[in-house]
Formats: sequence, structure tokens, C-alpha cells
Amino acid sequence: MQELPSGDVSRPDFVVRSTAVRSGRMRHPVFFSAMSVVLITGVFLGFAPTYYLRPSEAVPIPRYLHVHGAAMTAWFLLLLLQSLLIARGRRPIHRRTGIVGAVIAVVITLMNPFVVVWGATKGLAAGLPIGLLTFITIADLSAMVVFAVLTGLALAWRRHPEAHSRLLLLASIAMSSPAFGRLSLNTTGNALVGISVPIGLPLLVALHDRIVTKRVHPATTWGSIAVIGSLVSSIAVAGTQKSQSMVRLLEPVAALNGQLTATAAQSCESLASLRLPNTTITLAQSVPAGAFKPEKPATFPGAPVPAYDRLPAFCRVAATIKPTKDSNIKFEVWLPLNGWNGKFQAVGSAAWAGQIFHWSMAEALARDYVTANTDTGHEGDVGDASFALGHPEKVTDFGYRAVHEMTEKSKAIITAYYGNGPRFSYWNGCSTGGMQGLKEAQRFPFDYDGIIAGAPGTFWTHLMASGVWIAQATHKDPASYIPPEKYPIIHAAVLEACDGLDGVEDGVLDDPRRCRFDPRSLACQDGDGPGCLTTPQVEAARQIYAGPKNPRTGEQISPGLEPGTELGWRPMAGGTGAFPVHESHFKYLVFADPKWNYQTLNFDADIALADRLDKDTINATDPNLKKFVAGGGKLLLYHGWNDSFLAPRNTVTYYDSVVATVGAAQVRSSVRLFMAPGMAHCGGGEGPSAFDPVAALEEWVEKGKAPDQITASRVRNGKVDRTRPLCPYPQVAEYKGTGSTDDSGNFVCKAR
Repeated sequence: MQELPSGDVSRPDFVVRSTAVRSGRMRHPVFFSAMSVVLITGVFLGFAPTYYLRPSEAVPIPRYLHVHGAAMTAWFLLLLLQSLLIARGRRPIHRRTGIVGAVIAVVITLMNPFVVVWGATKGLAAGLPIGLLTFITIADLSAMVVFAVLTGLALAWRRHPEAHSRLLLLASIAMSSPAFGRLSLNTTGNALVGISVPIGLPLLVALHDRIVTKRVHPATTWGSIAVIGSLVSSIAVAGTQKSQSMVRLLEPVAALNGQLTATAAQSCESLASLRLPNTTITLAQSVPAGAFKPEKPATFPGAPVPAYDRLPAFCRVAATIKPTKDSNIKFEVWLPLNGWNGKFQAVGSAAWAGQIFHWSMAEALARDYVTANTDTGHEGDVGDASFALGHPEKVTDFGYRAVHEMTEKSKAIITAYYGNGPRFSYWNGCSTGGMQGLKEAQRFPFDYDGIIAGAPGTFWTHLMASGVWIAQATHKDPASYIPPEKYPIIHAAVLEACDGLDGVEDGVLDDPRRCRFDPRSLACQDGDGPGCLTTPQVEAARQIYAGPKNPRTGEQISPGLEPGTELGWRPMAGGTGAFPVHESHFKYLVFADPKWNYQTLNFDADIALADRLDKDTINATDPNLKKFVAGGGKLLLYHGWNDSFLAPRNTVTYYDSVVATVGAAQVRSSVRLFMAPGMAHCGGGEGPSAFDPVAALEEWVEKGKAPDQITASRVRNGKVDRTRPLCPYPQVAEYKGTGSTDDSGNFVCKAR
């Protein structure tokens, strides 16, 4: 081949005949040696056998992967040796080491497909979100191809050290990026390091060329384009449904792996010695079928009475996590002794939590799930936030940290017990549990494959203000108080005014926002009476429907309760003061004063103060779910229109903000909201409220079948007397015009 003049880089054939090349020496080898050390370190840590996917899922890997890791380490040691030998002009040894390198490269290239397939099946078994797993798999495959191509070019140009060494270094960067990616999953819970390596290191090589030789070597240019281009293309391709479907073809292998370990790989009691970061296992006990009895009965008002006597045998693990000095997060994990379905379902809390919700865990365990729940870092009554006084770390634990810590530690316990992590991970919560689910999607988008968030307390600080608003409206003076005996009178008047707007008079408003009911229609003509409202009571009812507003700007702070909610007003409006959950927030988290009087709340300055102090700790208003959606996550929201605790328009507003931020197309494939006419807070009410969101989410996550409708039923006297389809917002169930209005088959979901 014809030589170019010294310093000529006009031809992209990777041949640059500088004085250093003619002498057989490579200029500035220290940089290349240092880069080799960095890559060796990354490969060793990233592919360490006990940390292949996540530290909380430490699973021994097959022996051939140890061989692969040894070959990778030998490759980078050889790269280090190469740079030193070339620097000294040892061309004969350089050629011999090139032969050794070629053999190692062939071994790595031949083993790479097996490593990629193993990683993908292990990721499926460990419950990694399909979007993230698809990206990892495609990035690994791309890195494999780039490594093979650049290594081949380097061997072809082995007589030209400047080009040869750069191509080898860039090939090594391409091959090391998967290792750095796994290292990042282990330490930070995200793939930032795995993305920065194939982008940052080639740019660093180019910067080195520019500083030292005043120009970027062609080998650096084209090699960097290959490395960075493979990453960019991986990100683009991983987001397609077709790519994710191809990765899911490995699910039978992962499922088989899960089936083989569906029974315990070790005894339940042996989990007591399991060591996890910042965690102490306090109980690991096998519980015979039907023998579980909680040490403390649930103090949550209205909690269902679960059939503990029907539960299967399970391994009960209790633990305490202390991520900070002031943290004391208790949680439990229940693992079926037999018949585990290979999946994990964590369940949410209520109000201020403060206890383990065994009755929610029982529902998940009955479906053969491993299940978990946390007290969120404190013990106490669900209506009491006094734990927050002087304990900001406990507030953070309640807001989001406890659930995330519980999730990671639960998966580690699952892996230790069964030998595999869950194939799919789900969150199921309502009210505070709904808020917790949204915080997971917003802050930790890869924790769960699917999230059920019912009646979520999205704008927590403003919801707390709405409770105080209702209390002020009905207790500012004795005349404003509306006796609970009058709630049915108001409710009947609402139905008379608005029930027929949806074309069916069934005692339920399918969309209360269309109702223009005015409590003045019930105004007493003279004095007071059981069937009418006095003027102060009319004004109080209006304030309940209107919701809190800023007195200075007129801005709506939180939506009011909807027409149709009247039968559920007692807790918020029928007591002797503010509802404890709401009052407690301002007492302990805002004013730090247990003697604070709810009547003094200023809906201008005090609301601004509450928002400022929260600092996105409890509020779950972030609409940017792009990472959750890109990772293949599915979010199923639901809310009852007759909810008298959390104004349902809050959830509609949040959903609309997600659509505006993420995009309508992406939301349709990953986020759906179901508004339930007549349903009260998390269930009950006048309308059909019994439905199975878990089954709907399973179909969506595991089979890609998005829920176009969910059938809900109403049960009275132990019998189903009405069924109705719940439609994805903004659609509503429209009567077809024939057949019984109590049969869901006679309705169709349509956008109004």
C-alpha cells in the first residue's frame, strides 16, 4: 500500500505514517494504558459472579460465564501489555501477542451469544422491566458486533500501531459497556453509567488525539462512530414493540427456570441468617395452611376481615431496614411454600400507615403471589402523623423511601429463598397505596412491571387542605353544620336533578361533572326542617362541592367533592372537627405544633408553606413517566366518582398532565384510567365497585393485551344485582337502548 506523507490523515484507511509509526513506537502510551486499567476494573466489577444483575438478586452464574469473564479480563490485560510493548518498539513480540489476542477475541466472540441469551432469560426471571431488558439485550448484541468488526480491522492493520491500538481500545470500550451497565444497575439503580461509557470514553479518546496530535485519528473517528452509533440504535430499537416481543420469546425458558424453583431452594428458617444492606431479619417462620393470626388486629376503620383460615402454607419473613440513623422501616414478606406463581405483588398502605396491612397481603398470597407490605417507617394509628414531629427522615421514609427499600429487599429475599427473582413484579394499592404506586413510577421506574394505583393521593398537601376546607365550611359556626340525617335528602335531590343525564335512571351519575345541582333548591322556606337546608347549610354544601380556593388569587387549590358523594360526607363533614388524617398533616408536618387549630388555616400563605416544605417528598404530581413507559411499565389508575375522601377530579387532572407530558400515543399503550360511576373511596358505594384490576394488569403486562374495559359488579345481600363495564377515560359506558340496564352486556364504551 502506498505510504502517505507524515501527518496526512486525509484517507480514512487508518494508516498514518508518522515518525513514531516508522520507528515502531506509539506516542503517548500512558493514556492507552490508563484506559486499559479503567476497562479492566469495570469488567471485573460489572461481571463479578455474585453481582450479575442486581445486588439484591445475588445468584451464582454458570461456569461458562466465569470462563467468559476470564477471557474478557485476559483481553484487557493483553491490551495493557500491547500498549506498553508498542511504546517500546517491540514489534516481533507485538505480532506474537497479536496472535494470542486473536485467539482470545475468537473465544469471546463465540461465547458472546450464549452470554447474551443467558442474561436475557435471567433478566426475565429476575423481573426486569421488558423495556429495560430489551435495551440491555440489544445493546449487548450491538456491542458484540462492533467488537468483532473493530477487532478484525485492528488485526488487519497490526503493522500500524497508531491505528491498531486505537481500534483495539475502541473495540474494548464497546465490549466493556455491558459490564459497566451491569455495574450501574448494581450500585445506582439506573443505566447512566452503562450509557456514558460507550459515549464518554470514545469522546475522551478523540479529545486525547486532538490535544496530543492536533487532529483526530481516522481510526478514532470511525471507531467512535461505530461504538456510539450502536448505542443510539439500541435505544431506538429497544423502544419498539417488535423488539420487545422478540425478547419475550425467551419467556418460556425463564418460566421453566421459575417453575423449577417454584418450591423453596432452602428452608424458610434459614432466611434468618440472610444478610442484606442496612437490614435485620427479625423473623423467618413457616406458617401452616390456615394457621396465621396477626399479633395485632388492624386498626384501620372499615378494614375487611380476611379469611386467614383459608390461606395456603407460607414462609413469613419480617425485617427492619435502617437506611438512615433515624429510620426504622419494618416490613414483611410472605412466600408460598408451594405453588408460587413466579410473581411478586407488593401491596400499599392507607392514610398515614404505621402498621403492616396483613389483610391486603392475604389477598395477594391467596393468588399464589409472593407479597410484601411495610409500615413505612413508624408505628401508630393510621390517622396520626405525630411520628413526623422532629423526624424529617421518617417523613422521607413515609413519602417514598420505605416502599423502595422494601421492594429491593423483598426481591433479594425471594431470590435467596427460591433461587430466582420474580418473573413479574406488581404494585397494588389504593388511597395512600395509590400515591405510593405513583411515587414508584415517578422515582423508581424500574421497580415494578405493573402498578395499580387506585384513588391515589396525588397532590397530597392540597388534599390535606381540602379536608380542612370542608371542616371549616361545616364548623365555622353551629348554624353551618349539616346533620348527617340530611345527607340522604341532598343525595336524592342530586339524583332527581341529574340521574337522567346519561340516558339511564339507575341511581348513579356516570359523569358527575355534567351535573349542575344547586343546594339552594333545598333551601328551607321558613326556619329549619328535616327535609330542607338552612341558608348557612346551603352555603356549607356549596363549599363542599366547590373545593378550596386561594382567597387572594381565586386559584383552585383542590377540586371539590362531586354531586352524588353525599352519603359519604360523615367522616369529613359530620364529625366534631377536621378529619384527623388532614388535621394531623398541618399539625406535625407544616406547623410542628400539636396544639394547632384547624380553624386558623390560611388558604393562601399556609398552603404555599405546605408545598414548600414537602419538597416532592409525599406529593406525587410529577407527570413525567417517560422512563417508566420506556421501560415497558404499565400503570392502571382507577377512581370512584362517589369518593368522598379524595376528590376524584384530582386523578383526572393528573392523568391529563401525563398525557400532555408523555404523549397521547405512549399513554394509550402504557397508562389507563378507569373512572367508576357510583363507587366510593376504594370500593363500595351505590354503583358497581367490585372488579379485578390485578387480572387486567396481568393480561396487559404479560400478554400485551391492554384493558379496553373492565367489568364491575355490585353485590347486595351476598348476590350480584348489577354489572357494568368500566371504560378507559375519557370513554364512558353508553346504554345500547335495549335489554336490562343491570347487565354490562347492554353497554358499550364510547367517547362522549
